[in-house]
Amino acid sequence: MNNRKHSGKHRSSEASPRPPVPETPDPIWTPDSETETGLSDSEREAEDRRREELVKAALEPLTPRKRAIVSYYFGLEDAQRHSQKETGEKFSISKQRVSQIIQEMKEMLEQKKAKAEQEE
Repeated sequence: MNNRKHSGKHRSSEASPRPPVPETPDPIWTPDSETETGLSDSEREAEDRRREELVKAALEPLTPRKRAIVSYYFGLEDAQRHSQKETGEKFSISKQRVSQIIQEMKEMLEQKKAKAEQEE
């Protein structure tokens, strides 16, 4: 028989809930303040078109399903960005799989961006 006294304090094995981590701006999708500071409207529109072309080029090699997942996540169709959880639920995949697909697309975009900058 165990003769140790119980302290009376019950320690829960469950961790206290963590506050949600706010989504930070993604450098691929947010304007680069160094290059866009002071741009005229027409220059900004040209930069937006360039980014849009990069995104389209990055999406092109993806399968139609991955393209739909990325488009939904970033709100390319409805200008409403969705969380990984929402995206996963819509497409019946895990948040982790959404993350993998997004990472794959970002890597492709970075490669295309680097190639475009080398050609300039």
